Amino acid sequence: MPMLLNATAYFHRNIYGTSSGNFATSLLQFHMKEIGLDRIMYSIDYPFEEIPIATAWVNSLDRVLNPEDLLSLKRGTAISLLKLND
Repeated sequence: MPMLLNATAYFHRNIYGTSSGNFATSLLQFHMKEIGLDRIMYSIDYPFEEIPIATAWVNSLDRVLNPEDLLSLKRGTAISLLKLND
């Protein structure tokens, strides 16, 4: 059975990413371009990453994200994906 969409379309529809262990703003911006901010969630990967470092990084993103996008990264996407408001 042939695919209805190309592989990239399936990637964009089915893949979510997290910041876990990758607190690089340039990497976040790359992923935002590739899959969109609505498919990225903030995460830490404790105990392998230190919470203060991760928190400082995400709080510094107010330089590159507007407040609505930052809230989406921090919690909005996870709430939507996991259907926590249902």
